[in-house]
Amino acid sequence: MAPSHKPDDTPQAPGSVPGAHMRSRPLLRLFAVLAVELIGFGMVIPVLPYLCADYGGDALMLGLLFGVQFLGQFVMAPVWGALSDRFGRRRIMIATLLAAAVASLLTALVAALPVLIPQGMIRPGLWVGDVVMPALFLVRLLAGVAAGNVSTASAYVADVTDAKTRSKGMAVIGISFAVGFTIGPGVGGILSGDYGVGVPFFAAVLISALNALMAVVLLDEPLADRAVRQEARGEQRSRYDMRNVLGVLKDQQTRTICAVNLMYTVAITFLEAPFTYYMKDVFEAGPRQVGYIMAGLGIVVALFQGGAVGRISARVGDRKMTMGGLVILAIGLLLAPLWANLTWLLVVLLGASIGRAFAQPGLLSLASRSGKAEETGKRLGVYQSAASLGRIVGPAIGGAVYAFVGVGAPFVLACALLLAAVVYWSRRPAPAKAAAPAQG
Repeated sequence: MAPSHKPDDTPQAPGSVPGAHMRSRPLLRLFAVLAVELIGFGMVIPVLPYLCADYGGDALMLGLLFGVQFLGQFVMAPVWGALSDRFGRRRIMIATLLAAAVASLLTALVAALPVLIPQGMIRPGLWVGDVVMPALFLVRLLAGVAAGNVSTASAYVADVTDAKTRSKGMAVIGISFAVGFTIGPGVGGILSGDYGVGVPFFAAVLISALNALMAVVLLDEPLADRAVRQEARGEQRSRYDMRNVLGVLKDQQTRTICAVNLMYTVAITFLEAPFTYYMKDVFEAGPRQVGYIMAGLGIVVALFQGGAVGRISARVGDRKMTMGGLVILAIGLLLAPLWANLTWLLVVLLGASIGRAFAQPGLLSLASRSGKAEETGKRLGVYQSAASLGRIVGPAIGGAVYAFVGVGAPFVLACALLLAAVVYWSRRPAPAKAAAPAQG
């Protein structure tokens, strides 16, 4: 049966999709949903350490808590991606939003256990060792399992853009993160400071639930030709197992992009654990100052991804843009700890953020078109799993290097890993499409 839709490699107008039923501005609609969800996610990030500390958890326990969450995301991201290939992006996006609401609700209930259970019913020492901390680990594992909205959203962007507009479309993901991690932590801090550490999780429940309803209203299904694709693939979609998902790594370009993404993520997360300690130890900065710096850098990333990524990608191609971004990021991180001067630090981190603004959407764009079109969701799920794996090991290594080697060592190590990623990538053949100037 001859397909009646456009081939996957046929150029389309920016924002257009194979289905004529799609409403205008699908990227704007997706941005609204994803940004709201990431605001809710960002609200709980600065609160979780305090919740852990309230029940006697130390820094090691906190690191393991984050590791368990990203472990769940590492395992499930490709599953969500494969399910979106089979059942559609819109359905899986809504499902992940509802799953995130359930995970936040369970975390909030764990935080409220001392209030829900009257004192005297359980001996005091039981809370940390036998009840609260194990329950907290379990619910954060479920939160990681539920975190499939980013890989699904990435596949959504791939469906509604063509090769020329893919990087600009993928910048929507980065801008959503920037918005979420600029607004969310501040709101979470205010709520936890005024009402208690469990309240931001209840607020996140409300945000995810309402956002699921917003997704029902705003999002259309971009896989209008899903029935045709399903018929063409036949039995390939009739069953699912992990070998089927990881089969996308047979493609050499996909393996390369996932490996670069892993090294990039590990390098970035080297600094996530010790950065607050670095600011405190070197500049005597408090949480408010660190929050302002993070918010400012997030705004810079959002501005560059919204205004410059599309033009740079069109001029030099995604591959060159991404490599250049990685080099700029590496140089900024290397220069950051050279002088104990806050102005110097802010200037070089600003440059590093510009590099990150170019690298992140470029990697996503390349990952989205590195293999078969019908495996886009599955492939981007594996890509996100590579990032999750990096987030499991990166913070622990960065914290250990900071504690046992020196306060500037994580910056140097991150720079070295980013440059290693560029060298590794440069030794791999560019995809066929990259031979043209427009594709790098």
